[in-house]
Amino acid sequence: MNELPTTPALGDTIFALFCANLQYFCPHIPVSTYRNFYTDFMQWKSTVSADQLLDDISSYIQLSPGQHTQLEAMKQRPGIILTFHTGAYRVLPRLLCELGFNIALLVSSKVRAEQMGMMHTQHRGLQQLDAKTGDFILLDAEQESSLLQVRKALRDGYHVLVYADGNTGSHSPQKESRQNLCIPLFKGQIIQRTAMAVLSYRWQVPIYPMLVHKVNMHFNWTIAEALMADSAEDNQQYSKRVYNKLYGLLTHSLAKYGMMWEGWVYAWCRVEQYTSAGTKWQILRHIQNLWPVQIGNSHYLIHSRYLDSRLLSKKAYQYICFAKRLHLHLG
Repeated sequence: MNELPTTPALGDTIFALFCANLQYFCPHIPVSTYRNFYTDFMQWKSTVSADQLLDDISSYIQLSPGQHTQLEAMKQRPGIILTFHTGAYRVLPRLLCELGFNIALLVSSKVRAEQMGMMHTQHRGLQQLDAKTGDFILLDAEQESSLLQVRKALRDGYHVLVYADGNTGSHSPQKESRQNLCIPLFKGQIIQRTAMAVLSYRWQVPIYPMLVHKVNMHFNWTIAEALMADSAEDNQQYSKRVYNKLYGLLTHSLAKYGMMWEGWVYAWCRVEQYTSAGTKWQILRHIQNLWPVQIGNSHYLIHSRYLDSRLLSKKAYQYICFAKRLHLHLG
């Protein structure tokens, strides 16, 4: 998207992504309500951003006695905490550290480079206020040694916190394989990388599914029972059980809390590549409704009228960017 000039119309791109996902995952929701849902979503995002600046975040924690017991048991056995972007990604590690957990947050190289200094400064301030605050480190998911870093963190007593939905959606091949699983979410499916479940299986470390939402000024927690591989399961069976459980929690949570998930504007698109030369004429005819989007190394085309999203080749993406720039320039 950075190849296009910034104009107010580009906001339609995010709305189109939102609508395409809503139609794919929840086709029962009337299209006439999409704008209201989108407004709710954007208001939630604004609130989430403000949560990162809270000084006394621990006063907003709301846990039942049973959840306190679960968390205390988790502290005794380091494992992999799998979660989703149901709140600001910087808030959950801070909440867990303030509860006494040592947290290793697994993030992309870009996020680590941009956020490491600020997050460590914030964490040092927390430790000065409360000596019981756990330790905090950032791990680079894109380094070749990332798996060794994860294993070392676990051995050193850290819980490794991983956002299963990544930063932008699924950009891996849109089919099931040894590295990816098709996992149901509402009426659709998501392609999920299985790396963390594989590590749990091989190293015999628990996976802790967890979600946190902020509702009525308090952080509400959903903490599932720890998952461990059964002796009768193979790697693939265990991975499917882990992610079916995790996305089941997300489905239940979204049914209750609505639009409180960053993934509504991620590119969970179905693969359908534009390849024929005849398609170029169709693109030019509908260019006002087409929005090329680059996320990571993947390229997408969002149709804001028919609420559809498609994967593009790099060449097709560059062509549509050129056509869109020309259309915007000519008005």
